[in-house]
Amino acid sequence: MGPGDFHAIVAKADALNELGRWDDALRVVTPVLTAEPEHLGAGVTAGVCLLNTGRAMEAREVLQRVALAHPRASDPLRLLSYAAVQLRESGTAVECARQAVELSPWSVDTHIQLSVALTSARDRPAAVAAARRAVEIAPASAAAHLALADALFPEGAKPSEAELAEAEHHVREALVLAPGNAIAHNELGRIAMARGQHFAAASALTSAVVSDPRQQVALANISMVFGQLVFRAHYVVFVLWLVSRFTVTSTTVERSALWVLEAVGLAVLAWTVLRLRTAARGRTRGLLRDFARRDPLGAAWGGSLAVGGSAFLLLGIAPDPVTRALVPFVGACLVVGMVLSWIRVRWFAKRRQR
Repeated sequence: MGPGDFHAIVAKADALNELGRWDDALRVVTPVLTAEPEHLGAGVTAGVCLLNTGRAMEAREVLQRVALAHPRASDPLRLLSYAAVQLRESGTAVECARQAVELSPWSVDTHIQLSVALTSARDRPAAVAAARRAVEIAPASAAAHLALADALFPEGAKPSEAELAEAEHHVREALVLAPGNAIAHNELGRIAMARGQHFAAASALTSAVVSDPRQQVALANISMVFGQLVFRAHYVVFVLWLVSRFTVTSTTVERSALWVLEAVGLAVLAWTVLRLRTAARGRTRGLLRDFARRDPLGAAWGGSLAVGGSAFLLLGIAPDPVTRALVPFVGACLVVGMVLSWIRVRWFAKRRQR
């Protein structure tokens, strides 16, 4: 193989990368790195493959070798910063990104990565400034607008409404530039979640999954939305059950009051199902299965609530003795749900600490 062959092989691997076929791209480009371990194009392409398949340590090894051989190239340093972010080495990530910006001050990609690195270092003002610079350099870059949105509203942050509004503006700019961008739809869903707009969030996140079925982050966020909907439903059923206790005594059963309460419950249920089906666009069952897989405690909580809610809807039509027996049964289902929700919160808290 000669230099011309190397170029053709790297180009083929890059094309596979664009299709998301990272393992295939790595297999194609590996012979070039075997023949010439410090090849710039092959090293960068291999780094992208490894980073996208969660092999940050291997990516760092390849990219460090290439960066030492090509000290004036910004791409190896930019990708080294990305690897450091994955490895949670925020100081190294920022240092590599700053070096990349010094080498390529007019490259939008280096400024975007600097913003990502600064976000990982929890330096929001600097991250926002870096992302704004990226938008200034390339206002027609969807990635630059998304970087600014992410800097304004990073994971785990509690932004102000003004920051959410600006983040949404840049996400929508990105969608104008790239309507099928799954990351942009996911960001729009996160913003809706932060505002408590669960059905809008479900709609945007479903769009992310439709645009790119590999979007595991969007699927995880949809599961969070379903968990929040279960919480809301639990609250509604609890309030209705609490009121119903005053209509069912040891001597009397106020049927008319129970019918009113059940009508309210049915109306809320119908409205929720309709809104969710509209938001999920025919994917409700698949998304619920994914929710059960990702959040089994949340699914068990929802199942307990479904049993209790169904029993509640029978209060007004069951015979008096059955109605009196169902009232504590519904309460027991709600208590089970509350316990499951508490365990679920503790479980997620432990996962975040890891």
